[in-house]
Amino acid sequence: MKKNLHYVFQGLLILLLGGVSLGVFVQCAPQELDLIPPFQQITEDFDEVNDLPGVDDPEPNIEDPDYEDVGPSDEVGNLLEEVILFSEEGRVISEPSRKALRELNDVLKQENTGSDLLVNLDLEFLIKLMNPENEIDSELEQFLNEFFAKANVDIPLPLIPEYGQVTSVEDIAARLQTEGSLLAGLRQNNGGQGNQGQGNRPSDLYSSCVVEANEAFQTRLADLTAQLIEQEDEINGNYLRRAYDAEERLIERNILVHELLMEQLVEHQTTITSIMQAATRAVNHGDHELKEDLLAFALVYAIYIRNQMGAWYLGSLAYNYVFYEAELDSIKKIRDNGIAAIKAHYEEAIAHAEAVLNNAIQVYCHNQGSGA
Repeated sequence: MKKNLHYVFQGLLILLLGGVSLGVFVQCAPQELDLIPPFQQITEDFDEVNDLPGVDDPEPNIEDPDYEDVGPSDEVGNLLEEVILFSEEGRVISEPSRKALRELNDVLKQENTGSDLLVNLDLEFLIKLMNPENEIDSELEQFLNEFFAKANVDIPLPLIPEYGQVTSVEDIAARLQTEGSLLAGLRQNNGGQGNQGQGNRPSDLYSSCVVEANEAFQTRLADLTAQLIEQEDEINGNYLRRAYDAEERLIERNILVHELLMEQLVEHQTTITSIMQAATRAVNHGDHELKEDLLAFALVYAIYIRNQMGAWYLGSLAYNYVFYEAELDSIKKIRDNGIAAIKAHYEEAIAHAEAVLNNAIQVYCHNQGSGA
């Protein structure tokens, strides 16, 4: 009997101790977990942080340069018209025009103390002389250049158009020497973006609620950073494409300038041909003085066209480069403005995400782990 009572007492004691332990468990751990909302709610709160808006990266406005011809002034045009009419129809050249031709020949004779420049002068030589891409005798070229620099040539000749600040061959050559591809290093480095927005994180909190909030924040941060990098890559890629296109346009424009050079030389060759035919007609008319004056005019006209077309060609190339630089400046501003805009949107999104994180910690995770 006593033995049975002992077992009964033992059983009651076990039940009593078990009940106390269960009561402690129920009053502590489950009570703290009940204060924590579903973790899904924390994750959903970060959905309030919007994605970065689309890229605003407009195409630049492209303008093409206009090239002026090296053409004769009204005065020389009138003189040439008389010479051409004499060449084609035998019309008499007026006395004022003959006087202008005689004065030009006299100046040429005064400056030339060596051999007679007009001996064996023919159309083939003059056509070659006019083209600035052809080499000629260095002494002849030096003399003819000095002739225009020193002689008082009182006869209108074609003038080269001026393009803005490009007013001298030296200036043009200096600008062209600096020409080169500007594409190197255009793509900006996007490194380090992944670390933005990660400062001042509550690293001293270890509750499961804070860990979940930080993980949700880091997930949204990684998504926003990936969007930032993708949009920066798109803008930089567009910039590189546009810079390449600008360089291609520069090459195409330079090719066009060379073609225009050749076209204008053909036109001036027609003029030289007419002058030489007029000299031949003067011989047929027995007017050897007019023939010599016309040959002098043809020589001076040819070397002048050579110099002017050479300067026009370099000036037009420099003009193209001015447009190229302007296009690069324009697309660089578009790139910089676009990247600045998406970075601003990125910072706004990160600030919003940080506010959501702080709110989650304050609302959902406050006093977690204190046992209160």
